[in-house]
Amino acid sequence: LCSMAAGGGPEDVSQQDSSGQLLRLFKLLRLFRLMKLLRLARIARLFERYQDDLFQYLHFFAVLKLVVIMLYVGHLFGCFFHYFSVDEWRTDDELAQIDAGALSPWLKEYFDDAHSTSGDVWDRYIVSM
Repeated sequence: LCSMAAGGGPEDVSQQDSSGQLLRLFKLLRLFRLMKLLRLARIARLFERYQDDLFQYLHFFAVLKLVVIMLYVGHLFGCFFHYFSVDEWRTDDELAQIDAGALSPWLKEYFDDAHSTSGDVWDRYIVSM
């Protein structure tokens, strides 16, 4: 650590120490990747063991996947429907008709409020669906 040679000061020691720490960090990251691969191999063995049992319930998984996809698509459509129903997306003609009372937005009708986004979030979500 202590050197009498030129250029052997504390700066060089700290630089070597930081590069050693960086090398140890890379080795640790490689170890984590190796452990992840071992976990994948274990999961593959479990899947092979229970493959025949899972095959009996394959149609249930297909129906479950369909239900989840339908719920997600319904959620997306409800969010888009609500998002495009606020005043920022209305044309000037629609806004004039709303002010004149000739047109009544569905959010305003349902919540009976001047601000269509002032209701509870869950209420607005269910109504949009």
